[in-house]
Amino acid sequence: MQRNAGSGRIFFLQALRGAAAAIVMVYHLALKFWTTHDGLTAAFPWMAGELHDAAFWLEGIGAALARLNLDLGCFGVALFFLISGFVISLSLEKQNSVSFLVARVFRIYPLYLVGLALTMLSIFAFTQYLGLEYSYTIVDYLKQGSLLGDWFWLPSIDGIVWTLEVELKFYLLICVIHAMRRLNSARALLATAAGMCLFNILVSNRYGLLLQTSIIRYRIVYILAMSFVYLIYMFIGVCFYNFYKKYWDLKKTIVAVVSLYLLYIAALLNGVDTGINNIYLTSYTLALLLFAGCYAMQERIRYNRLFQFFGDISYPLYVVHGVNGYILMSVLDMVGVDPYVSVAVTMGLSILLAYVLHRLVELPSNMFGKKIAKKIGKIG
Repeated sequence: MQRNAGSGRIFFLQALRGAAAAIVMVYHLALKFWTTHDGLTAAFPWMAGELHDAAFWLEGIGAALARLNLDLGCFGVALFFLISGFVISLSLEKQNSVSFLVARVFRIYPLYLVGLALTMLSIFAFTQYLGLEYSYTIVDYLKQGSLLGDWFWLPSIDGIVWTLEVELKFYLLICVIHAMRRLNSARALLATAAGMCLFNILVSNRYGLLLQTSIIRYRIVYILAMSFVYLIYMFIGVCFYNFYKKYWDLKKTIVAVVSLYLLYIAALLNGVDTGINNIYLTSYTLALLLFAGCYAMQERIRYNRLFQFFGDISYPLYVVHGVNGYILMSVLDMVGVDPYVSVAVTMGLSILLAYVLHRLVELPSNMFGKKIAKKIGKIG
């Protein structure tokens, strides 16, 4: 297993993490902004207005990917989910559930709260520039910053928070499984995934059970059903972890991975949201194939500073590139900057900002969280 010297990290995971962050950034800034601008203005009304100079070559790439039912954003997020399934399982092995959750709180929240504040500040400045009303409040910030915004039925401010909300649910679920000492049990993982899949099928529009509930129960059930699809998929990363630690042999791992993949498809195709199934199915399948291929060839994946760098800044880059990038490119388009120059400048500044936040926020908060978690682990 190839590791980065001095960090203890498994390098193929670090390389995939860096690649996933770069792919999501490229998708949002070089493709989505130009190819689905009308959809973005529907999601973010303050960004209304036609582009003065569309990037036709980039639009062509977007159209080609659409014909293949491939969404690079979905593809990158799927890689993140698989990596989380592997890495979170590895982290839990070294600590109890309480110390793990404390460490994750300091890993996720400080950086996200700073990134969200910067995003809302950008939106405020842009709306003032356009003479539009700024509608967000400190309550909106606190609700979304809690990563519980889906339970409040709050529209996303930054467009990426939903994945962190799924991650939070995964942390809680995997901690329960770990506390029950079933993290290495294929039967337990498959039974849990099968239960989530069955839940999705029963509450789907096909059977109408979801529609028969009150509005509050509807929201709760809908949120759980949407999350369960991705939680099943993340369990696949747990399978690779069990194989890596030699808790499972190859046959057992293949059976578990294939079974979870089929449960994911069943939950996706029979769930509460059937609008983007083909795109998700293709993108998540290709992400799984890439992850499995990189795992199989991990000894050939040599240490690379570029992948290491993008792996290090992957979380802050994921948090800050989206809406901030859209706003910057909107301004650049307004003043007549060439789209390709606009994309290059925005990506460069996004990477720079991510690096600054990595050094000033992410690393210090991670170190502090690990110290607190270590003390809690000793007490426990």
